[in-house]
Amino acid sequence: MRRTKGYSDYNVLHTWAAHIASFDVLRSINISGAVTALEWLPFAFQSPLLLSSNEKTIKLWRITESNIKKVIYPGSPEAQIPNPFDLSPFGPSPLTPTSSPELDSMYPMGALDSSPPQRMKDKKKEKKIQSAPLVEVLAKKKVEAKLACAYADGAHPFTIHSLSANSDGSHFLSADDLTINMWNLEVHNETFSVLDLKPENMEDLSEVITTASFHPIHSYLFLWASSKGYINLCDMRQSTKYTTTEFKNDKAPQSFFREILSSISDVRFSKDGKYMLARDYMSLKLWDIRDPSKCISEVNVHDHLRPKLCDLYESDAIFDKFQCAISGDAKYFVTGSYNKQFVLHDCHANFSTTMSLRDFRKPALEPFEASPTVPTLSYKKSKAKGSPAKKPPQAEQELPMETDSQILNTSFHPAENTLALALKSTLYIYTY
Repeated sequence: MRRTKGYSDYNVLHTWAAHIASFDVLRSINISGAVTALEWLPFAFQSPLLLSSNEKTIKLWRITESNIKKVIYPGSPEAQIPNPFDLSPFGPSPLTPTSSPELDSMYPMGALDSSPPQRMKDKKKEKKIQSAPLVEVLAKKKVEAKLACAYADGAHPFTIHSLSANSDGSHFLSADDLTINMWNLEVHNETFSVLDLKPENMEDLSEVITTASFHPIHSYLFLWASSKGYINLCDMRQSTKYTTTEFKNDKAPQSFFREILSSISDVRFSKDGKYMLARDYMSLKLWDIRDPSKCISEVNVHDHLRPKLCDLYESDAIFDKFQCAISGDAKYFVTGSYNKQFVLHDCHANFSTTMSLRDFRKPALEPFEASPTVPTLSYKKSKAKGSPAKKPPQAEQELPMETDSQILNTSFHPAENTLALALKSTLYIYTY
Protein backbone atom coordinates (compact mmCIF):
# COMPACT_ATOMS: atom_id res chain seq x y z
CA MET A 1 0.00 0.00 0.00
CA ARG A 2 1.27 3.49 -0.90
CA ARG A 3 -0.17 6.58 0.75
CA THR A 4 -0.18 9.84 -1.21
CA LYS A 5 -2.02 13.08 -0.42
CA GLY A 6 -4.90 11.76 1.62
CA TYR A 7 -5.60 8.47 -0.14
CA SER A 8 -3.91 5.13 -0.55
CA ASP A 9 -2.93 3.13 -3.60
CA TYR A 10 -3.42 -0.64 -3.28
CA ASN A 11 -1.61 -3.02 -5.56
CA VAL A 12 -2.66 -6.51 -6.62
CA LEU A 13 -0.42 -9.10 -4.95
CA HIS A 14 -1.46 -12.04 -7.08
CA THR A 15 -4.15 -13.04 -9.55
CA TRP A 16 -5.02 -16.59 -10.54
CA ALA A 17 -7.86 -18.58 -12.08
CA ALA A 18 -9.39 -20.36 -9.09
CA HIS A 19 -12.10 -22.12 -11.12
CA ILE A 20 -12.71 -22.75 -14.80
CA ALA A 21 -15.94 -23.31 -16.69
CA SER A 22 -16.93 -26.95 -17.19
CA PHE A 23 -19.77 -29.11 -18.43
CA ASP A 24 -21.75 -31.62 -16.37
CA VAL A 25 -22.33 -34.51 -18.76
CA LEU A 26 -24.76 -36.29 -16.41
CA ARG A 27 -27.11 -33.33 -16.05
CA SER A 28 -26.22 -31.65 -19.36
CA ILE A 29 -25.63 -28.27 -17.78
CA ASN A 30 -22.83 -25.74 -18.06
CA ILE A 31 -20.98 -24.91 -14.84
CA SER A 32 -19.66 -21.37 -14.73
CA GLY A 33 -16.15 -20.63 -13.53
CA ALA A 34 -17.31 -17.55 -11.61
CA VAL A 35 -16.42 -17.56 -7.91
CA THR A 36 -19.57 -17.60 -5.75
CA ALA A 37 -18.05 -17.65 -2.24
CA LEU A 38 -14.74 -16.97 -0.47
CA GLU A 39 -13.68 -17.67 3.11
CA TRP A 40 -10.38 -17.22 4.97
CA LEU A 41 -9.53 -19.92 7.47
CA PRO A 42 -8.35 -18.93 10.97
CA PHE A 43 -4.66 -17.97 10.87
CA ALA A 44 -3.48 -20.94 12.92
CA PHE A 45 -1.47 -22.38 10.05
CA GLN A 46 2.00 -21.63 8.80
CA SER A 47 0.59 -20.22 5.56
CA PRO A 48 -2.81 -18.55 5.13
CA LEU A 49 -5.53 -20.82 3.74
CA LEU A 50 -8.39 -19.65 1.55
CA LEU A 51 -11.57 -21.50 0.58
CA SER A 52 -13.23 -20.72 -2.75
CA SER A 53 -16.15 -22.16 -4.64
CA ASN A 54 -17.95 -21.83 -7.92
CA GLU A 55 -21.42 -23.27 -8.49
CA LYS A 56 -20.46 -26.89 -7.66
CA THR A 57 -16.80 -27.21 -6.63
CA ILE A 58 -15.00 -26.18 -3.43
CA LYS A 59 -11.22 -25.70 -3.39
CA LEU A 60 -8.70 -25.01 -0.66
CA TRP A 61 -5.79 -22.71 -1.54
CA ARG A 62 -2.53 -22.20 0.32
CA ILE A 63 -1.17 -18.66 0.00
CA THR A 64 2.63 -18.66 0.06
CA GLU A 65 5.17 -15.86 0.07
CA SER A 66 8.74 -16.22 -1.21
CA ASN A 67 11.73 -14.01 -2.01
CA ILE A 68 13.01 -13.54 -5.55
CA LYS A 69 16.79 -13.14 -5.91
CA LYS A 70 18.22 -11.05 -8.74
CA VAL A 71 21.87 -11.03 -9.79
CA ILE A 72 23.25 -7.82 -11.30
CA TYR A 73 26.41 -7.94 -13.44
CA PRO A 74 28.73 -5.08 -14.41
CA GLY A 75 27.56 -3.14 -17.41
CA SER A 76 23.85 -3.70 -16.74
CA PRO A 77 21.62 -0.60 -16.41
CA GLU A 78 20.90 -1.43 -12.75
CA ALA A 79 24.56 -1.42 -11.73
CA GLN A 80 26.81 1.63 -11.53
CA ILE A 81 30.25 0.13 -10.83
CA PRO A 82 32.80 2.52 -9.33
CA ASN A 83 36.53 2.09 -9.94
CA PRO A 84 37.80 0.09 -6.94
CA PHE A 85 41.06 2.09 -7.02
CA ASP A 86 39.30 5.45 -7.19
CA LEU A 87 39.24 6.55 -3.56
CA SER A 88 38.06 10.12 -4.14
CA PRO A 89 34.36 10.86 -4.56
CA PHE A 90 35.20 13.82 -6.81
CA GLY A 91 37.48 12.09 -9.28
CA PRO A 92 40.75 10.16 -9.53
CA SER A 93 43.00 10.05 -6.52
CA PRO A 94 45.88 12.55 -6.64
CA LEU A 95 48.18 9.59 -6.06
CA THR A 96 47.15 7.96 -9.32
CA PRO A 97 49.73 8.67 -12.08
CA THR A 98 48.24 10.72 -14.94
CA SER A 99 49.63 12.55 -17.94
CA SER A 100 50.77 16.13 -17.19
CA PRO A 101 53.49 18.52 -18.54
CA GLU A 102 55.50 18.14 -15.35
CA LEU A 103 55.56 14.36 -15.60
CA ASP A 104 56.35 14.47 -19.32
CA SER A 105 59.35 16.71 -18.69
CA MET A 106 60.62 14.62 -15.81
CA TYR A 107 60.18 11.22 -17.45
CA PRO A 108 60.69 10.32 -21.08
CA MET A 109 57.76 8.82 -23.03
CA GLY A 110 57.16 5.22 -22.04
CA ALA A 111 59.00 5.47 -18.77
CA LEU A 112 55.78 5.23 -16.79
CA ASP A 113 54.81 2.10 -18.72
CA SER A 114 57.80 0.18 -17.42
CA SER A 115 56.43 -0.76 -14.03
CA PRO A 116 58.33 -2.55 -11.33
CA PRO A 117 57.27 -6.10 -10.41
CA GLN A 118 55.08 -4.86 -7.54
CA ARG A 119 53.16 -2.55 -9.87
CA MET A 120 52.70 -5.41 -12.33
CA LYS A 121 51.14 -7.49 -9.58
CA ASP A 122 48.81 -4.59 -8.70
CA LYS A 123 47.77 -4.26 -12.34
CA LYS A 124 47.01 -7.98 -12.58
CA LYS A 125 44.99 -7.77 -9.38
CA GLU A 126 43.10 -4.71 -10.67
CA LYS A 127 42.35 -6.47 -13.97
CA LYS A 128 41.12 -9.56 -12.15
CA ILE A 129 38.82 -7.48 -9.93
CA GLN A 130 37.37 -5.52 -12.84
CA SER A 131 36.75 -8.68 -14.90
CA ALA A 132 34.96 -10.50 -12.04
CA PRO A 133 31.15 -10.08 -12.03
CA LEU A 134 29.65 -7.89 -9.35
CA VAL A 135 26.88 -9.92 -7.70
CA GLU A 136 24.17 -8.01 -5.89
CA VAL A 137 21.17 -9.84 -4.42
CA LEU A 138 17.89 -7.95 -4.34
CA ALA A 139 15.08 -9.43 -2.20
CA LYS A 140 11.59 -9.13 -3.67
CA LYS A 141 8.51 -10.80 -2.22
CA LYS A 142 6.38 -12.98 -4.48
CA VAL A 143 2.89 -14.18 -3.51
CA GLU A 144 1.51 -17.40 -4.99
CA ALA A 145 -1.63 -19.48 -4.52
CA LYS A 146 -1.17 -23.26 -4.55
CA LEU A 147 -4.04 -25.73 -4.67
CA ALA A 148 -4.05 -27.70 -1.41
CA CYS A 149 -7.27 -29.67 -1.90
CA ALA A 150 -10.25 -29.97 -4.24
CA TYR A 151 -13.35 -31.33 -2.53
CA ALA A 152 -15.76 -33.80 -4.07
CA ASP A 153 -18.21 -32.56 -6.69
CA GLY A 154 -21.86 -33.47 -6.44
CA ALA A 155 -22.30 -32.68 -2.75
CA HIS A 156 -24.54 -29.73 -3.66
CA PRO A 157 -27.40 -30.11 -6.16
CA PHE A 158 -27.77 -26.33 -6.41
CA THR A 159 -25.43 -23.36 -6.66
CA ILE A 160 -23.15 -22.90 -3.63
CA HIS A 161 -23.55 -19.42 -2.16
CA SER A 162 -21.97 -19.62 1.32
CA LEU A 163 -18.75 -20.87 2.90
CA SER A 164 -17.91 -20.50 6.58
CA ALA A 165 -14.90 -21.73 8.57
CA ASN A 166 -15.28 -23.21 12.04
CA SER A 167 -13.36 -21.67 14.92
CA ASP A 168 -11.74 -25.06 15.63
CA GLY A 169 -9.72 -24.69 12.42
CA SER A 170 -10.63 -28.21 11.24
CA HIS A 171 -14.10 -27.90 9.73
CA PHE A 172 -16.13 -25.64 7.49
CA LEU A 173 -19.66 -25.59 6.15
CA SER A 174 -21.01 -24.94 2.67
CA ALA A 175 -24.55 -24.02 1.73
CA ASP A 176 -26.74 -23.81 -1.36
CA ASP A 177 -30.42 -22.93 -1.66
CA LEU A 178 -31.67 -26.14 -0.01
CA THR A 179 -28.77 -27.91 1.74
CA ILE A 180 -26.01 -27.22 4.26
CA ASN A 181 -23.02 -29.57 4.46
CA MET A 182 -20.18 -29.77 6.97
CA TRP A 183 -16.67 -30.74 5.81
CA ASN A 184 -13.44 -31.79 7.42
CA LEU A 185 -10.53 -29.91 5.90
CA GLU A 186 -8.47 -33.09 5.57
CA VAL A 187 -11.25 -35.28 4.09
CA HIS A 188 -12.00 -34.23 0.54
CA ASN A 189 -14.34 -37.04 -0.56
CA GLU A 190 -16.84 -37.16 2.33
CA THR A 191 -19.23 -34.65 3.87
CA PHE A 192 -21.87 -34.58 6.61
CA SER A 193 -25.34 -33.25 5.79
CA VAL A 194 -26.45 -30.70 8.39
CA LEU A 195 -29.67 -29.44 6.80
CA ASP A 196 -31.79 -30.50 3.83
CA LEU A 197 -34.91 -28.48 2.96
CA LYS A 198 -35.64 -30.28 -0.29
CA PRO A 199 -39.29 -31.48 -0.25
CA GLU A 200 -40.47 -34.68 -1.88
CA ASN A 201 -42.37 -32.58 -4.38
CA MET A 202 -40.54 -29.46 -5.53
CA GLU A 203 -43.88 -27.74 -6.09
CA ASP A 204 -44.29 -27.69 -2.30
CA LEU A 205 -41.09 -25.67 -1.86
CA SER A 206 -41.86 -22.61 0.28
CA GLU A 207 -38.48 -21.28 1.42
CA VAL A 208 -34.79 -21.42 0.53
CA ILE A 209 -31.55 -20.92 2.43
CA THR A 210 -30.05 -17.48 1.78
CA THR A 211 -26.89 -17.62 3.94
CA ALA A 212 -25.13 -19.76 6.57
CA SER A 213 -22.30 -19.05 8.98
CA PHE A 214 -20.44 -20.52 11.97
CA HIS A 215 -20.19 -18.69 15.28
CA PRO A 216 -16.78 -16.93 15.54
CA ILE A 217 -15.99 -18.42 18.99
CA HIS A 218 -18.21 -21.41 19.78
CA SER A 219 -17.62 -24.24 17.32
CA TYR A 220 -20.96 -25.88 18.12
CA LEU A 221 -23.09 -22.90 17.03
CA PHE A 222 -24.03 -21.93 13.49
CA LEU A 223 -26.82 -19.95 11.88
CA TRP A 224 -28.72 -20.03 8.65
CA ALA A 225 -31.22 -17.55 7.27
CA SER A 226 -34.20 -18.16 5.02
CA SER A 227 -36.16 -16.33 2.37
CA LYS A 228 -39.09 -16.09 4.80
CA GLY A 229 -37.16 -13.73 7.06
CA TYR A 230 -36.17 -16.24 9.74
CA ILE A 231 -32.71 -16.49 11.30
CA ASN A 232 -32.11 -19.92 12.81
CA LEU A 233 -29.39 -20.23 15.45
CA CYS A 234 -28.51 -23.92 15.81
CA ASP A 235 -26.76 -25.70 18.69
CA MET A 236 -25.11 -29.01 17.80
CA ARG A 237 -24.24 -30.03 21.37
CA GLN A 238 -27.56 -31.71 22.12
CA SER A 239 -27.63 -34.26 19.32
CA THR A 240 -27.12 -34.65 15.61
CA LYS A 241 -30.65 -33.27 15.33
CA TYR A 242 -29.61 -29.86 16.65
CA THR A 243 -31.82 -27.46 18.61
CA THR A 244 -32.86 -24.24 16.88
CA THR A 245 -33.69 -20.75 18.10
CA GLU A 246 -35.64 -18.59 15.64
CA PHE A 247 -35.25 -14.84 15.23
CA LYS A 248 -38.13 -13.19 13.38
CA ASN A 249 -39.27 -9.59 12.98
CA ASP A 250 -43.05 -9.44 12.46
CA LYS A 251 -43.29 -5.67 12.05
CA ALA A 252 -43.34 -5.80 8.26
CA PRO A 253 -46.70 -4.51 6.94
CA GLN A 254 -49.04 -6.87 5.13
CA SER A 255 -48.63 -6.48 1.38
CA PHE A 256 -47.82 -8.40 -1.76
CA PHE A 257 -44.13 -7.59 -1.22
CA ARG A 258 -43.96 -8.65 2.43
CA GLU A 259 -42.21 -11.98 1.88
CA ILE A 260 -39.78 -10.50 -0.66
CA LEU A 261 -38.85 -7.57 1.57
CA SER A 262 -38.40 -9.73 4.67
CA SER A 263 -36.05 -12.20 2.94
CA ILE A 264 -32.65 -12.16 4.69
CA SER A 265 -29.82 -11.57 2.23
CA ASP A 266 -26.91 -11.58 4.71
CA VAL A 267 -26.17 -12.20 8.41
CA ARG A 268 -22.90 -11.44 10.21
CA PHE A 269 -21.77 -12.21 13.75
CA SER A 270 -19.97 -9.56 15.77
CA LYS A 271 -16.36 -10.31 16.67
CA ASP A 272 -17.29 -11.31 20.23
CA GLY A 273 -20.19 -13.47 18.98
CA LYS A 274 -22.82 -11.75 21.13
CA TYR A 275 -24.68 -10.01 18.32
CA MET A 276 -25.95 -10.72 14.83
CA LEU A 277 -26.37 -8.14 12.10
CA ALA A 278 -29.01 -9.05 9.50
CA ARG A 279 -29.79 -7.36 6.20
CA ASP A 280 -33.05 -7.53 4.32
CA TYR A 281 -33.98 -5.40 1.34
CA MET A 282 -35.30 -2.43 3.30
CA SER A 283 -33.30 -2.35 6.53
CA LEU A 284 -30.50 -3.50 8.83
CA LYS A 285 -31.35 -5.19 12.12
CA LEU A 286 -29.08 -5.90 15.07
CA TRP A 287 -29.97 -8.87 17.28
CA ASP A 288 -28.74 -10.08 20.65
CA ILE A 289 -28.37 -13.86 20.32
CA ARG A 290 -29.59 -14.22 23.93
CA ASP A 291 -32.91 -12.48 23.20
CA PRO A 292 -34.72 -13.67 20.06
CA SER A 293 -37.94 -11.82 20.92
CA LYS A 294 -37.01 -8.51 19.27
CA CYS A 295 -34.12 -6.75 17.55
CA ILE A 296 -32.23 -4.20 19.63
CA SER A 297 -31.57 -1.78 16.77
CA GLU A 298 -32.98 -1.14 13.30
CA VAL A 299 -31.72 1.12 10.52
CA ASN A 300 -33.99 1.94 7.58
CA VAL A 301 -31.90 1.89 4.42
CA HIS A 302 -34.44 1.92 1.59
CA ASP A 303 -37.49 3.41 3.28
CA HIS A 304 -37.65 6.11 0.59
CA LEU A 305 -38.15 3.40 -2.06
CA ARG A 306 -41.50 2.12 -0.77
CA PRO A 307 -43.51 4.16 -3.32
CA LYS A 308 -41.43 2.57 -6.10
CA LEU A 309 -41.73 -1.09 -5.10
CA CYS A 310 -43.81 -1.96 -8.18
CA ASP A 311 -41.12 -0.55 -10.47
CA LEU A 312 -38.40 -2.37 -8.54
CA TYR A 313 -40.34 -5.61 -8.82
CA GLU A 314 -40.85 -5.21 -12.57
CA SER A 315 -37.10 -4.69 -13.06
CA ASP A 316 -36.05 -7.51 -10.66
CA ALA A 317 -34.01 -4.95 -8.67
CA ILE A 318 -36.05 -5.87 -5.61
CA PHE A 319 -34.20 -9.22 -5.57
CA ASP A 320 -30.75 -7.62 -5.21
CA LYS A 321 -28.76 -9.26 -2.40
CA PHE A 322 -27.01 -6.62 -0.29
CA GLN A 323 -24.33 -7.67 2.17
CA CYS A 324 -23.64 -6.09 5.54
CA ALA A 325 -20.61 -5.84 7.82
CA ILE A 326 -19.91 -5.02 11.45
CA SER A 327 -16.65 -3.50 12.67
CA GLY A 328 -14.24 -5.33 14.96
CA ASP A 329 -15.16 -3.14 17.96
CA ALA A 330 -18.91 -3.51 17.18
CA LYS A 331 -19.22 0.28 17.06
CA TYR A 332 -20.12 0.61 13.38
CA PHE A 333 -21.99 -1.39 10.83
CA VAL A 334 -22.37 -0.74 7.14
CA THR A 335 -24.37 -1.83 4.12
CA GLY A 336 -24.69 -0.77 0.51
CA SER A 337 -27.41 0.93 -1.48
CA TYR A 338 -28.07 2.34 -4.94
CA ASN A 339 -26.60 5.46 -6.63
CA LYS A 340 -23.10 4.40 -5.52
CA GLN A 341 -24.13 5.06 -1.92
CA PHE A 342 -23.60 3.19 1.35
CA VAL A 343 -24.93 3.66 4.87
CA LEU A 344 -22.53 3.82 7.84
CA HIS A 345 -24.24 3.54 11.23
CA ASP A 346 -22.69 4.53 14.57
CA CYS A 347 -24.17 2.17 17.17
CA HIS A 348 -23.00 4.20 20.18
CA ALA A 349 -24.41 7.50 18.93
CA ASN A 350 -27.36 5.79 17.19
CA PHE A 351 -26.70 7.89 14.10
CA SER A 352 -26.58 6.88 10.43
CA THR A 353 -24.70 8.59 7.62
CA THR A 354 -25.34 8.02 3.93
CA MET A 355 -22.18 8.46 1.89
CA SER A 356 -21.43 8.28 -1.82
CA LEU A 357 -18.49 6.82 -3.70
CA ARG A 358 -18.70 9.84 -6.00
CA ASP A 359 -16.76 11.74 -3.34
CA PHE A 360 -13.73 9.47 -3.76
CA ARG A 361 -10.85 10.81 -5.82
CA LYS A 362 -10.03 7.39 -7.25
CA PRO A 363 -10.79 3.73 -6.51
CA ALA A 364 -8.27 1.52 -4.72
CA LEU A 365 -8.29 -1.04 -7.53
CA GLU A 366 -9.43 -0.23 -11.04
CA PRO A 367 -11.33 -2.90 -12.99
CA PHE A 368 -9.45 -4.81 -15.64
CA GLU A 369 -12.28 -4.24 -18.11
CA ALA A 370 -14.74 -1.45 -17.45
CA SER A 371 -18.33 -2.50 -18.08
CA PRO A 372 -20.85 0.01 -19.40
CA THR A 373 -23.20 1.54 -16.85
CA VAL A 374 -26.95 1.87 -17.23
CA PRO A 375 -28.02 5.08 -15.47
CA THR A 376 -31.76 4.42 -15.53
CA LEU A 377 -34.06 1.48 -14.94
CA SER A 378 -35.91 0.28 -18.03
CA TYR A 379 -39.43 -1.11 -17.91
CA LYS A 380 -39.68 -4.91 -17.90
CA LYS A 381 -42.65 -7.24 -17.93
CA SER A 382 -42.99 -9.90 -15.26
CA LYS A 383 -44.65 -13.25 -15.80
CA ALA A 384 -44.87 -14.12 -12.10
CA LYS A 385 -48.23 -15.34 -10.89
CA GLY A 386 -50.08 -13.06 -8.53
CA SER A 387 -48.01 -10.04 -9.50
CA PRO A 388 -49.34 -6.59 -8.57
CA ALA A 389 -51.29 -4.43 -10.97
CA LYS A 390 -48.97 -3.53 -13.82
CA LYS A 391 -48.56 -0.07 -15.21
CA PRO A 392 -49.05 0.48 -18.95
CA PRO A 393 -45.80 0.12 -20.89
CA GLN A 394 -44.00 3.34 -21.58
CA ALA A 395 -41.07 4.19 -23.77
CA GLU A 396 -38.91 4.63 -20.72
CA GLN A 397 -39.78 4.48 -17.04
CA GLU A 398 -37.12 5.95 -14.83
CA LEU A 399 -36.46 5.68 -11.15
CA PRO A 400 -34.80 8.44 -9.11
CA MET A 401 -31.68 6.29 -8.72
CA GLU A 402 -29.13 4.24 -10.60
CA THR A 403 -30.18 0.67 -9.93
CA ASP A 404 -27.19 -0.55 -11.92
CA SER A 405 -24.78 1.27 -9.57
CA GLN A 406 -25.54 -0.66 -6.41
CA ILE A 407 -22.94 -1.51 -3.76
CA LEU A 408 -23.64 -5.14 -2.91
CA ASN A 409 -20.39 -6.22 -1.18
CA THR A 410 -18.99 -4.61 1.98
CA SER A 411 -16.36 -5.69 4.51
CA PHE A 412 -14.60 -4.20 7.55
CA HIS A 413 -10.93 -4.69 8.38
CA PRO A 414 -10.79 -6.95 11.49
CA ALA A 415 -8.56 -4.56 13.48
CA GLU A 416 -8.22 -1.19 11.72
CA ASN A 417 -10.77 1.52 10.92
CA THR A 418 -10.83 0.55 7.26
CA LEU A 419 -13.79 -0.40 5.11
CA ALA A 420 -13.82 -2.14 1.71
CA LEU A 421 -16.64 -1.54 -0.76
CA ALA A 422 -17.17 -3.20 -4.13
CA LEU A 423 -18.99 -1.55 -7.01
CA LYS A 424 -19.17 -4.00 -9.92
CA SER A 425 -15.52 -4.86 -10.67
CA THR A 426 -14.02 -1.87 -8.81
CA LEU A 427 -12.81 -1.96 -5.20
CA TYR A 428 -12.88 1.10 -2.93
CA ILE A 429 -11.07 1.44 0.41
CA TYR A 430 -12.54 3.90 2.90
CA THR A 431 -10.84 4.98 6.16
CA TYR A 432 -13.04 6.54 8.84
